[in-house]
Amino acid sequence: MIALWLALGAPASDDLEWARAIDWVDRLGWAASRREVSAMLRLDGEGSFDRALRPEDQGLVSRLEDPTVYAVEADLVEINGEQGRRMAVSLRQAIVYHNPAAVPLECLSLRVYPNAVGDVVVHGAWIDNRPVPSLLIGTRLKLCPAEPIAPGRRTRVLLELTESVPAFDPRQPLGGSTLDPASTGEYGFYGAYVNLGRWLPLIAPVGRDGSFELDELAPNTEHARFDPAMFHVVLSFPERLSAATTGVELARREGGGTATIVAVASAAREFAVQLGAGISVLEATVSGTRLRVFHPTADPQMGRALLEHARAGLELGVELYGPLATSELDVVEAPIRVALGMEYPGLVTVDVHHKHGIYSPSEIHEWTVVHEIAHQWWSAEVGNDPGAAPWLDEGLASFTTGVYWARRHGPEALRQRQHLDVIEPTAALQGRGTPDLPADLPAWRYDLFEYSAIVYGRAALFFEVLRHQMGEPALWAALRQYRAEQWGQLAEAEDLLRALRAHSAQPEQIDALYRRWIHEGHGYEDLLPRFEPAQLVIPERAHGRDRR
Repeated sequence: MIALWLALGAPASDDLEWARAIDWVDRLGWAASRREVSAMLRLDGEGSFDRALRPEDQGLVSRLEDPTVYAVEADLVEINGEQGRRMAVSLRQAIVYHNPAAVPLECLSLRVYPNAVGDVVVHGAWIDNRPVPSLLIGTRLKLCPAEPIAPGRRTRVLLELTESVPAFDPRQPLGGSTLDPASTGEYGFYGAYVNLGRWLPLIAPVGRDGSFELDELAPNTEHARFDPAMFHVVLSFPERLSAATTGVELARREGGGTATIVAVASAAREFAVQLGAGISVLEATVSGTRLRVFHPTADPQMGRALLEHARAGLELGVELYGPLATSELDVVEAPIRVALGMEYPGLVTVDVHHKHGIYSPSEIHEWTVVHEIAHQWWSAEVGNDPGAAPWLDEGLASFTTGVYWARRHGPEALRQRQHLDVIEPTAALQGRGTPDLPADLPAWRYDLFEYSAIVYGRAALFFEVLRHQMGEPALWAALRQYRAEQWGQLAEAEDLLRALRAHSAQPEQIDALYRRWIHEGHGYEDLLPRFEPAQLVIPERAHGRDRR
C-alpha cells in the first residue's frame, strides 16, 4: 500500500495504535499465528467490531456460525491524462473463512462485481500462504487450494488485484425493457462523486453439499446475496472527498493530499463506500442508531429535507419492527443511473437531482428515502435471494413505506399513491396483453415495468390485505417474530408464512392469501377496478396457475 505510507510516513512510537490498525491484511493474511488470528477476531479485540453494533445487540453476532472476516487495504487512485479522467482501486484483501459445508471444498467461489462494469486484474492469490491459480470469468472468481478445505476448517486467503472504476452518466435513460445490474452506476464515478457499491470480492454462500450459490448477473437482479460477515477496511482516497461507509469509522488521518480512514462493520452482508466533494453532514440519533445525512454543502434545504424523511422513516421502522442492530446508518445523496435509490447494509444512496440537474422537494424523494431505509430490516438484517424471490424484501419495504405514507399524509394520500404506482400500471399491463403474472417469479422473468407493478406494487398490497385480515397488532407481532428468527439468515417464503400463521386467528387464510396474491396471478381480477383491501373477498378455492 505504497500511497498510504508515502502520505503518512512510517509510524513513530506514539503511532503504534495507528500502525496496528492499518496492518490487518498482512497479519490476517499470513503473518499472524492461528492464536493471534483468533485474538484479533474476538469482538472485544483490537478490531473494535463491537462498535459497529448498538451495545444491546452485540450479542447477536454469537448467533452466526464463525462468520467470514474481510480485512481490506485499498487506494482509490485518480489519473488525469491524455485519455481524460480515470479512476481505479488498488486492493489487497485478506479473508478468514471457515468451511460451513458438510463436505470438503475443492475450490472457493467469489463474486467480483467490478469485472461486470470495468476491468479487474488479479495480481496474485494465496490460500494458507501458498500461491494458488485464479480463474476470473465474468463476475465469478474461482480459487482452488492445493488441498481441499475440510468441513469446519478455518482457512486464510490473500488477494491482490486492481479494479478500474468506470465513468457513468446518471442522465442516460434506460435504453431497454429490463435493467442491466451493471449499468446503474452504483460502482462508478460521475463528477465529484465516486460510488463504491459492490466493490469488494466476496465469497458466495455455500450449501451443505459444497455447491456455491453464484449465478451470473441477470436482468433486474440485485446481487446482495451474501452471508453476514465482519469487515475491517483501510481506505485511502483524495483528501478533498468526504466518505460514508457501511459500519463506523474508527480513525482518520490526512496529509499530502490523501485521506486514510479505518472503518469496521459487524454482521454486514457487504461493505459499501460513497465518496464526494463539497459535502456536509447532518446528524440525529434514533433508538441508539446514529443517523447521518450527506448532502451538497451548497444546498442546505436538501439536507434538511432528507434528514426529516430519514428520521421519520427510521422512527417508524423502529416502532413496527424494533431498533436496528447497526450503531450507524448513513443516507447519502449521490448520482445513480435509472434507479432512484440503492440500499446497502448501514448505508442508503438516493439521487434527488443529478438526473435533471436541479433539486426541488418532491414526494418521490420522500418515498424513496423511506423505502431504502426499510431495506435495513428487509434485506440487510433479514436476507433473502433478491434474484429468485425479490418480492420478499421489496414487498415488505414498499408496504412499510405505505404505512409511513398513510400516517404522514393520510389514508387518502396512500390510496392515491397505490392508484398511481400499482392500479394504473396493472391496467396498462392488461391493456398491452401481458399475462396476469405471479409476484414470486425470479426478477429476470419480468420486464422492468412488470417488475415495478407486481414485485414492488402487488406484493406490497399482499401485506396491506394481511393488515386488514389479521389486524395490525397481529401483523406487527408476526413481522417482529420473522425478523427475530431470521436475523442474519437468508429467509424464504415459508419462513415468513410460518410467522404469519403463528399470529393469525385463521392460519389457513394466510395460505389462501399467499396463493392468490403472490403465488398466482389474479391482479387483473383483484385490482381492476380500484383496489379496496378491506372489501376483498377470498375465494374458497384458489385458482391454480402454471408459474413456468
